[in-house]
Order: sequence, then structure tokens, then C-alpha cells
Amino acid sequence: MNDYIEELESHLSPLTRAERSDVIEFYSEYLQDSGLVSYQQAVSSLGTPKQLARKILADYSIKAGEQSEPESSDFKRPRQDVKTIWLIILAIFSLPLLQFL
Repeated sequence: MNDYIEELESHLSPLTRAERSDVIEFYSEYLQDSGLVSYQQAVSSLGTPKQLARKILADYSIKAGEQSEPESSDFKRPRQDVKTIWLIILAIFSLPLLQFL
């Protein structure tokens, strides 16, 4: 089981130390609670350490994307609001011109 955890940790290098620590703690407890004591049992339950690491990294990237998304949409919103205001102003000023046509 320790071999599995060590190999998993080696594949989680893109994560911060704190994130890696949380993941390793979670899966160590999971393997202990599940009674999985051998490397092969862990692979049967969770997949290879590399496969599990890919899933974990994908989950973290999705979470990071969701957290950064509101910031980017908040940045775009004022620009969209300005465009809308200009369109309204243009429409108001063009109304008197349309009466002469």
C-alpha cells in the first residue's frame, strides 16, 4: 500500500504541497478504511497510481477553472454594459432623425 501512495504522490507534482498533502492523506485513509493492504488490491479498486493522479489533476483543474471563471466574466461584464449604454444613446439620438425620413 505504501508503494501505491508513494507512486501516486510522484504523479501529483503539479499540485501545491498543501493540495498534495490533502490528496495523499485522503487516499491513505481510504485504503486503510477499505482494508486494501496490497498494491494489487489498490490498483483493482482505484486504478493505477498514474490513472488516479490524472483523475485528481483533472478534478483540480476543473475546480480552478470554476473559481477563475467568475472573475473573467466580471471583467467582461462592464465592457458589455458600456456597449449596451452606447447602443441606447445612439438609438435615442437617432429617433429625431427617423422622423424626417
